[in-house]
Amino acid sequence: MKNNIVVVGIGGFVLGLAMGLAMPGLFSTGTSHVAAPPPASQPSYDDETYMREQFEHAIKEYSAIVEKDPQNMGAWQQLGELYYAAGQYQESVDSFQKVLDNDPKNIEVLTYLGNLNYDYQKFTEAISSYQKVLDQDPAITDVRVDMATAYRRSKQIDKALEELHRAIADNPKHPNARVNLGIVLRFDKEDYAGAVTAWMDFLRLFPDHSEVPRIKKMVEETKELLN
Repeated sequence: MKNNIVVVGIGGFVLGLAMGLAMPGLFSTGTSHVAAPPPASQPSYDDETYMREQFEHAIKEYSAIVEKDPQNMGAWQQLGELYYAAGQYQESVDSFQKVLDNDPKNIEVLTYLGNLNYDYQKFTEAISSYQKVLDQDPAITDVRVDMATAYRRSKQIDKALEELHRAIADNPKHPNARVNLGIVLRFDKEDYAGAVTAWMDFLRLFPDHSEVPRIKKMVEETKELLN
């Protein structure tokens, strides 16, 4: 269950950015987040400076809240999300742990913690958090796919394939699962026919997906390896 979040007047787009950091993306694509531009009323700030100051302000606000009310789990979670978005790893972990000490099965916080560890290439820790989520709800396909990416990054290729096949069985229309399956088969297993099949299934199911041009190119390049 999601905790009630204390709302502080720090700018909705800042909180939105903190809460909207994406799950680990496709295996071959780095995840980048573009900061919202500063409003016209503050033309002297460049984007990076403005966003950093907004995060610093937000962190101070929520730090004050938890100092006054250490049992405010919603504020601890929001603080963890803000630290996450600001790139402060240990502070984010510590804040999320405060929530988990009170509610060790908090799916939302466990997912954030998994994503955080993934972003910092702590894949064993990421897998542990993702598994705790899936132990409670095996049907969360996004988390299963993210766990597969973490297995791949930690060189556990067979485990990655196992999770991707499970993800597709549970949710046949999950685009990242099918794309990532093709990538693991192509680049880790050198199963070129299997990779082409996985990607052709993706193209059939998602003809309007933004990744279609890239997948079509990979299909053609992989087909050449079959000859």
